[in-house]
Amino acid sequence: MAERYIRQLVFTNEVDIPDSPVAVEKGAVLLDTKTNTYFLQLKLANIGAVPVKSVRVYIEAFDKEGNPAYSGQTPGIAAEYSETAQVGDAFGTRKLLPVPNNNAASFRIYIEEIVTEKGYVLTFSREQHIMNDAKRDIAREREAALEAEREAQERRARENRIMWASKWYHIVFAALIPEMARFMIQWNMSFLSYTPMRVFIFVILPLALIVFAWISMGSPALLGRSAILAVIGPVLKYAYFRISMNLLKGYYGLDRIYFDSYFRSFLIGAILYIIPFLCIFFNARRFDKSLGIMRIIRTVLPGSTGAKPGDNIGA
Repeated sequence: MAERYIRQLVFTNEVDIPDSPVAVEKGAVLLDTKTNTYFLQLKLANIGAVPVKSVRVYIEAFDKEGNPAYSGQTPGIAAEYSETAQVGDAFGTRKLLPVPNNNAASFRIYIEEIVTEKGYVLTFSREQHIMNDAKRDIAREREAALEAEREAQERRARENRIMWASKWYHIVFAALIPEMARFMIQWNMSFLSYTPMRVFIFVILPLALIVFAWISMGSPALLGRSAILAVIGPVLKYAYFRISMNLLKGYYGLDRIYFDSYFRSFLIGAILYIIPFLCIFFNARRFDKSLGIMRIIRTVLPGSTGAKPGDNIGA
């Protein structure tokens, strides 16, 4: 393309719209040496915070006297660029717009419509555009947006690793701690009779897990799911209790004895499962004060809808 097309003019946009996440970085008028015709080439830049998949522009060209340069295309040229551009990407250079001559000396390029990758549509009127007297450095803004996106991706990856570890930690925490505490109560041992290993397993380790659960950073959604999983414990215990009672029906005397034993075990287990649930729940509320029980349930229910990270469109 470099051999066939020769640049006749390189220009910047004469108008600007600061609120737009897409800007014209620069443009060029090219001569096609094979057909001896002229083309207009634009380099657009995604300087926003979300990917875009299409942009519609309106182009006005003027000669050195300020008159329309392309009389046959008055009042202007409409063009649409349908390609996905990630944050910080430059795009549009592969699309060449035919123009009748090489009379243009300046261009006003209006960004009329932007469609983001998620389907949001941004529209701008020509009246919203202002003269680009300050001559923004779009290339530098694009590089800054690209660098910010890279840092955001690294941060999201790091947070995802933390959240993954936090999720599984809280699942193990919710399942393990109640059982350890149940054994401690059932064995009914005094603290002095513990061996060092028992002290570590049944005292130090549970306390360490509780402390870590409180100080560890976590996503309210993931912590909420883990808390819901903790509640499953008492439900399973209750199911086991009911099945056991049904099997013992008809055994005179035994059903009453085992009822007391199983019911006491169920109550103890249910109470002990609530402890890590509350620990996880209040830990999550430290990061999101609006988090509540119903919101947790809505988060984990299949088919739930709601705002998700990245839904907002940033300029």
